[in-house]
Amino acid sequence: MIDKFIYVHILKTAGTTIRYEIFEKHYKGKYLYDDMFKMKRNPDIKKFEHPVIIENQKNHPKYKKYNVIFGHFKYDKYNHLNFPMFSFIRHPVDRVLSQYYYHKGLYEKNGKKLSVMEFCRQWPNHMSDVLGDPKKYKFIGVVDQMKRSFDMMCDYLELPRQHSIMKKRVGGDDMVKRTPKKIRRKIEQLNDIDMQLYHMIMEKIRGEK
Repeated sequence: MIDKFIYVHILKTAGTTIRYEIFEKHYKGKYLYDDMFKMKRNPDIKKFEHPVIIENQKNHPKYKKYNVIFGHFKYDKYNHLNFPMFSFIRHPVDRVLSQYYYHKGLYEKNGKKLSVMEFCRQWPNHMSDVLGDPKKYKFIGVVDQMKRSFDMMCDYLELPRQHSIMKKRVGGDDMVKRTPKKIRRKIEQLNDIDMQLYHMIMEKIRGEK
């Protein structure tokens, strides 16, 4: 079992499922759930933005005692540990729409109403921005190929494959599916780099035996 690695969790890419099906089952007590990349509301611009990661946080020695680090942070935060990296991605349109419906109520609670396109323009090519260079990852799975990707990740981590995967935190899927094609095409255009990444990773997943 590989017990020294980083998992970069992109928003709305089945991270909660992976957390409970892999980390809680096989690495309980040995992994750090780092939510440093957690969104916060900036009242001046009335949008969500990521907090700055300062150097003494980035290199804090407490992180070195964990075998696995999982959570919302950018690819370069733990470069100094030199651990292999893993992640999952999702079709860019489905991902950003899922994120929109997940956070829609929170926006409205804070007095801000955003249309789908207004929200999507705030998150262009989010997956590519968080992941950095995909060639530096040991493995990147795809939510749209969940069972195959999950099995492959278990193989890379030298863990037993699971017969079934319990999906966690389902929300907004119906709304995502009902989004008009015209809106979906516009979102694709806003996320052209993420679309290239998605097709590249999908090709690799389908091609591996």
